Amino acid sequence: MVRTKVSWLLVRFDFEGHELNGSSTVKSTTTKTTAAIDAITSKDIYNSLRESISLLHGPVGFGQTTSLEVRLYDKVARIAMIRTPIACSDMVRTSLTFLTSVKSIPVVASILSVNRSLRTAKIAALGQLCKLQKYSERNKKRIDSSSDENLSCPTQHFLDRIAQVRDL
Repeated sequence: MVRTKVSWLLVRFDFEGHELNGSSTVKSTTTKTTAAIDAITSKDIYNSLRESISLLHGPVGFGQTTSLEVRLYDKVARIAMIRTPIACSDMVRTSLTFLTSVKSIPVVASILSVNRSLRTAKIAALGQLCKLQKYSERNKKRIDSSSDENLSCPTQHFLDRIAQVRDL
């Protein structure tokens, strides 16, 4: 049996009007849009990414990325870990660049890191989650937790996600 070599992509999704910047948290969307953003799952990201690959690279690209997986998606941090074969890693990266919507919600996907092993991907994901945890602890008063119940205890949420990443 031949082992398939994989690449791990750490991707951040910034939804239009609902951005988590390094300087402040901006929530200028309606409650309906915020609820739709919170309802996005890893399956929705997977379907949108496959659709983008199909549009950009045709049936050949669609067929080459059959083993593509969205292994983890954090709704609060909006970070996803995507597993893809090394042979089509560049194809997935270009498709992420041209990904414009997830469940008809405008989005910008930013690739934070590309790793060749699960261990280094975990380290990169843990680093990003810890950075966001420290940011949320410093700015607890700025975060409007009344409209988003996931942010009511950001520290516990990030600790749970860190444990989930370690268990991958």
